[in-house]
Parts: sequence; C-alpha cells; structure tokens
Amino acid sequence: MDDESFESMVQALESEINAERAKVQAAYALVVVELAGLICRTAVSAGVPSDLAREMTSDYWVAVMSTPHTVIEGDED
Repeated sequence: MDDESFESMVQALESEINAERAKVQAAYALVVVELAGLICRTAVSAGVPSDLAREMTSDYWVAVMSTPHTVIEGDED
C-alpha cells in the first residue's frame, strides 16, 4: 500500500466518523430541545412567570449543551 492510498483511506474513514458524529450530535440536540420545551411549559403551568421560565430553560440549555450564550435585553435609554 502506497502513502497516497493509505492517506486516502484515512481521510475516507475520518469523513465517515465525522458524519456519524454529526448525526449523534443532532439527535442529542433534538432531545435537549424537547426537554427544554418541557421545562418551560411545566414551569409556566406551575405558575412561574414566563420570563423566569425562559431564563430557567436557557440555563438548562447552556448547562447541557455547554454552549455560551448572550442574553439581549431591551434598550435602557
């Protein structure tokens, strides 16, 4: 096996692994979205103000997805 065919084989394997990883991450994100929605709906139906429920949902999303976020507030003029 020459270097080019080995490199080609490694690249193909890497592409396949990356594609599978993307599928798993997408499935995981969908589950987290469903759970975040459940958290928000349950909180609101239990009497939690909607702003606080959204904040709780955002906190859950950040904790689980490890995704930094920015909360944009209205103008404070």
